[in-house]
Amino acid sequence: MSRRLWVLSTSSAKLDPALPPTWLAATTIALGHAAGAEVAAGRMAADQAAAALRTSILRVYGAARP
Repeated sequence: MSRRLWVLSTSSAKLDPALPPTWLAATTIALGHAAGAEVAAGRMAADQAAAALRTSILRVYGAARP
């Protein structure tokens, strides 16, 4: 996430300003890797992992319900 996007998002109350953009980026990447690992291990189908990834990222970013 770019610093400019983070500033715009936090100023419009869409993101929690207490969460630094580097944390949000790292969290997004880690969740993506976790989704891929679940699919690779056969524990989730690709569509299930994609849905879980989308829901998880939206929650990290502050969405009450995706």
